[in-house]
Amino acid sequence: MLSVLLLYGNTLFNQFALDDGMVILENKFVLQGINGIPDIITHDSFYGAIGNSENLNGGRYRPLSLISFAIENSLFGNSPLVYHLFNILLYLFTCVILLLLLRRFIFREHPLAAFIAAFLFTIHPIHTEVVANVKSRDEIFSLLFLLLTLYYLLEYAVNSGKPHQYILSILSYALALLSKENGFIFTAIIPITVYFFSEKKVSSLISQSIPFWVVAVFYLLLRTTVIDENQNEVTEVMDNPYLLASLPEKYASILFVLLRYLELLVWPHPLTYDYSYNQIPYSDFSSMQVWISVAIHLSMTVLIFTGLKKKSLPSWCIIFYLSGIFIISNLLINIGAPMAERFLFQASVPFLILLTEAARKVLEKWSAPSGSKMAAVALVLVLITMLSSYTVIIRNAVWKSNETLFLHDVKISSQSARANTYAGVALIKLCDQAKNNAMKRSYAEQAINYFKISSTIKPNYITTLLNEGVAYSRLDSVDGAEKIWSRARVVSPGNKNFVAYDKYLGESYYQLGMQEARNKNLPSCINYLEKSVLYDPKNAEAWYNLGGAYFTTQQYEKAKTCWQKTLQLNPKQQQAADGLRALGVPGT
Repeated sequence: MLSVLLLYGNTLFNQFALDDGMVILENKFVLQGINGIPDIITHDSFYGAIGNSENLNGGRYRPLSLISFAIENSLFGNSPLVYHLFNILLYLFTCVILLLLLRRFIFREHPLAAFIAAFLFTIHPIHTEVVANVKSRDEIFSLLFLLLTLYYLLEYAVNSGKPHQYILSILSYALALLSKENGFIFTAIIPITVYFFSEKKVSSLISQSIPFWVVAVFYLLLRTTVIDENQNEVTEVMDNPYLLASLPEKYASILFVLLRYLELLVWPHPLTYDYSYNQIPYSDFSSMQVWISVAIHLSMTVLIFTGLKKKSLPSWCIIFYLSGIFIISNLLINIGAPMAERFLFQASVPFLILLTEAARKVLEKWSAPSGSKMAAVALVLVLITMLSSYTVIIRNAVWKSNETLFLHDVKISSQSARANTYAGVALIKLCDQAKNNAMKRSYAEQAINYFKISSTIKPNYITTLLNEGVAYSRLDSVDGAEKIWSRARVVSPGNKNFVAYDKYLGESYYQLGMQEARNKNLPSCINYLEKSVLYDPKNAEAWYNLGGAYFTTQQYEKAKTCWQKTLQLNPKQQQAADGLRALGVPGT
């Protein structure tokens, strides 16, 4: 308990970051508090933020974390401290349940090994994203309830045989599925676990597993009912990581990512929130790392079968690990990213159990005195604890806000289009907050540099184009903003942001046109005012002044059209009516 509080206590001072906005601050169902729970249960998890099924890519049904956010909203408002506190407490509870599971069933005769495995899980830096990012509570809930599923099931199958333990296991599994879809793989893990840690016969394993399979089927039916099957196909590589890869490139890249996952579990440095296009370039089967991954995972598969009959712990760990990795590997379904650190949360459990078991076996064979063995274990644990604690605490500070996260991690994910774009977005916010004009300009110029890097990695990424235009607007470069937004308009013609951007362009060009009028530069004045009414066709004064410029340059038909438009928008505009009378237009 103390280690969790010491490691993650500094997240209490963090703000919301990354996808926290989408699931909390921008989710209309969560913002309704308890009253929004019925809508949370009956809609896609992103529906409350995005607004309609037509704009949703794929499908996510994870109502449990959103329900918890809604309850917290009703009780405490949108205080980040409260949400972070609950993440810490839930992570603490998960670590405690893991320790109980290990003590009672996995390492029944080796309590020290149970403690070490649970402790390594608690301090592992790969979990910082899950705890520090409030949105990732779905990951915590999922693992917590999956561990409870195994705990109660083994308590029933091995120890008590009491029906209420069995019922609690089934209920825990249902809650795990409502937390996140990756719990579905436990339809296989549940009977396998009972096989490994009990003396149950195969027929008994199957009969005990049937209620869990029924729950899984019911969940799929519920998910299918709630999620619109006609949602948009994901045609953007930023959300479909292997869209541009050939079939061999896709599978070679997935194998490379599987190796990277193992590397991060062993040496979790450096950490980053973003591994999207093109931070991890496509691989092919000429890569040595791909073949190393093949060799490692084939070896794992062999170990499964060699230990299956003997019910060896490593065999169970590998099954558990590969099952958890498989569900997030992109092998069967597009998960929207090539990899992410939060995806290792579940898989880290069997990995650390296996690591602890391997170390225990080595110590057993070591002929040194028991005191020397304990001293060696203590020394290794102290070193790991020091390195992990430092990494966790420093990493938590990076998650303090979007600005700290985006500007730090872009140095790590320098080849990612999204990371460069989000760094630019962070700089725009800093620009808007700055009180010094020189600093404002510096932030805006830095933002544009990041947007240009992003565009070289992924041309025509709509988020880049929209925000690059905003950066130019902060430099008062109206033409620069217009040029970038014109490109964005081709990529996403109906983007809702253009309402505000067009208003800005219309007003800016109007002011420029009036300045040119005062300078007696009528051709330039006309050019700007034509752009003003193009972007803001409801600006009556812009139409009137454009008409005046046309009249002065003897373009009378155009002047008449402008003044008629002025009166349509503002019938009380007397000067426009006077101008039409001067042109001999009847009835004015």
